[in-house]
Amino acid sequence: MRPLRICLITPYASQPDGGGISTHVGHVCRALSSNGHDVTLITGIKNAGSRNPDLPGRIHAVTSAPGDTFSPLFWKQSVGIFETLHSEKPFDAVLSEGSSAQGLLLFKQRPPLAALVHQFKPLHLFNNALEIDGLRPLASFLLRTAPRILRDGLVHERPFFRQSDMILCGAEHIRRRLTSLYGLDGDRLRVIPNAVDTDLFRPDVALRKRGRDSLNIPDGSFVALSLGRFQKTKGMDIAVSSFASAFKGRRDVFLVLAGGGDEGVKEYCRRRAQELGVTDRTLFPGTISPEGLPSLYNAADVFLMPSVLIEVLSYSVLEAMSCGVPVIATDREGNREAVGDAGALFRPWDVDGGAKALSLYEQDAELRRKHGDHARRRILDRFDARRFGRSYDEAVRSLADGNR
Repeated sequence: MRPLRICLITPYASQPDGGGISTHVGHVCRALSSNGHDVTLITGIKNAGSRNPDLPGRIHAVTSAPGDTFSPLFWKQSVGIFETLHSEKPFDAVLSEGSSAQGLLLFKQRPPLAALVHQFKPLHLFNNALEIDGLRPLASFLLRTAPRILRDGLVHERPFFRQSDMILCGAEHIRRRLTSLYGLDGDRLRVIPNAVDTDLFRPDVALRKRGRDSLNIPDGSFVALSLGRFQKTKGMDIAVSSFASAFKGRRDVFLVLAGGGDEGVKEYCRRRAQELGVTDRTLFPGTISPEGLPSLYNAADVFLMPSVLIEVLSYSVLEAMSCGVPVIATDREGNREAVGDAGALFRPWDVDGGAKALSLYEQDAELRRKHGDHARRRILDRFDARRFGRSYDEAVRSLADGNR
């Protein structure tokens, strides 16, 4: 089969600008390139290539437009770049991260178009509402944020999805929500779940020792890990409270809170740890390099995902599971879909529920081993990068051939 010439359009192609979306874009580019396709990326991140040297294909940056899916300036400039490249050598298919390729709807004789849906506006509305913590934020949400999100969703996003030839969803719960909330035709929707490199993220005794040594954690200690962006709705403070409730007075247990983000939120977590008497057992290693992630996951006995947001399929959850680590996560659709029988779920904001789950895993080594094995097997069966690559190859070939 001949390789296809594919254009992927996204405002985000670099961490931390787009978070999980940037990770997903990178995975898609690498999957398509590994299948022999010629990939061109049009992005709103000016130095995406230098910040992500492993991104394959040619990268063209929109130079004066903000990195925003709903920026008319980005639509206009990205279409200008696309038109020039397409006239030199036609593309076989276009992939749009969300509705980023909005400008192509006016492009005459455009190639077949697929939307990659990692998140969409109704979920943004729900997740933004979770940030409200007072009367002033409530007023701002009602008067500014909610109307803008609803307008973007109804005026731009929903019509774009309805005119796309194919929609590739990052999780099954996203497909269900697109069908119910936007009334999209189920025949055009395909689910290709987020995936991880199972060779990179694997159970490894040597990596476990390296990770614990780097954190100065003694052998035989129980380690709970949370990894993510420090922001109010990611629940890092819930992790601290649950840990303190579960292990008050214990000296052989540690909580590792890794990641960057809002320094104010991180400082609040430090204060909570001090107030609850677990300062010396709560570690903040900061942002972890991609090379350091496998050893960090392997250092953990359990992965704690306290986010109250509706996540698609959290990459940190999938990576931890791939390393054979059982997961304790909030009972949200994405976590439910990812974790399955490889961990435990608790209600969002439920400190006691998180504490009970932590205690259960700390006390039962056999349960940790069993659920860790289930986690690794579940990733290999459902969320492996090779499977992801085959699915994307099949999807883009079907798209280019018109078999939508």
